[in-house]
Amino acid sequence: RQAFQPAELNDLYLFALNHIIRRVNNGEQHLWREAFDIYRAGLEEGVLLDNGEIPPRTYSNIVISGLKMKEFDWVERFIHEHKNYLPEKLREGYFNYNLARLHYENKNYRQAMPLLLQMDYSDEQHACLSKILLAKMYFEQQEFESLSSLLQSFKAFIHRKKVLGYQRELYLQFIHFLGKLLQYSPKGNLREEIQNATVVAEKDWLLEQASK
Repeated sequence: RQAFQPAELNDLYLFALNHIIRRVNNGEQHLWREAFDIYRAGLEEGVLLDNGEIPPRTYSNIVISGLKMKEFDWVERFIHEHKNYLPEKLREGYFNYNLARLHYENKNYRQAMPLLLQMDYSDEQHACLSKILLAKMYFEQQEFESLSSLLQSFKAFIHRKKVLGYQRELYLQFIHFLGKLLQYSPKGNLREEIQNATVVAEKDWLLEQASK
C-alpha cells in the first residue's frame, strides 16, 4: 500500500470496483461480498473521496453492497456519517433515498415512504429509482390501486424524458412486468417471460413475486 500515491491507490480501487460491479450487473451476484469488502477498505483508506466529496453513485453502491450482505447496522451508520461528504446540491436527495432503501429492506414501509416524498425529482435517474422503490412497497403491501396509478404516471414520466438513454428500456420493462403481476395471468408463463428478458430493472425481485 505504501508504494502507491493516494491518487494511484484511488485508481486501483475504482478499477477493481468497476470490474466487480460490471460482473454483478451481468448476474454474478456472489461478488457483492467482494464489492462490500473493497468499499469498506477504501473508506478506511480514505481513497473513495473525490476532492473531499463522495460521488453520489459511490455512496449508493456502498449502501447496496451493505444491504446485500444484510449489514444493516453498518449501512445505517455509513448513511448518516457520510451524508455531509455528498455534494451539497444532491445531498438531501441521495441521503433520503438511501435511508428509504434501508427502511425498505427492514420492511419499515411507514418510515421509508415519507422519505421518498421529500426527494428532489429534477434528477431523472433518481426519480425513476425512487418510483421503483415506491412501486415495490405498494405491491408488497397489496396497495394495488395506488400501484396502478403510480405505474401509469411512471410510464408517462419516462416517455416525457429523453435523457434516460438505455435505462429507459430497463424501467419500461419493469412497469410492463409489474403490470402483468397485477393481472390474473398464469404465473408460470410470467416467470418464464421475466427470466427470458435481457433488459429489465429489479429482475430478481420480479421473479420472486411471480413465484409466490
